Amino acid sequence: MCGIGIGLDPQLIAQSEAAVIVSLADDGPACKGGLNVGDVIQRIDDLDVDDLMRKFHQMKMNNNVMGNTSAASTLASALLGPEGTTVQITVTRTIDRKITKLTFVVPRGFLNKTSQWISPNKSR
Repeated sequence: MCGIGIGLDPQLIAQSEAAVIVSLADDGPACKGGLNVGDVIQRIDDLDVDDLMRKFHQMKMNNNVMGNTSAASTLASALLGPEGTTVQITVTRTIDRKITKLTFVVPRGFLNKTSQWISPNKSR
């Protein structure tokens, strides 16, 4: 299975009920395709991430401890796939103090072992 070179924080998913990109492989498909650290994922192919978050948040509120872990696992599974296949990702991004919805089609691929990871503290 191959990914696109993004990092999501499971604790952040659980706390904020959002899938925020917290890191990117600088030579990975997501970075090359235009995704940024700080983008909030709204959709992965046909998976509505907001609905997913609401569902697992409700599980958490009902004392189902699987809620947080399962949301992160579901997101990771949706992003992974065979090399060369694509994943369509819709994000929201703040541009000039306005929230803008953007959609990217990103090919899945293997990451280099020497990839540098971009995070909020490390720019491109």
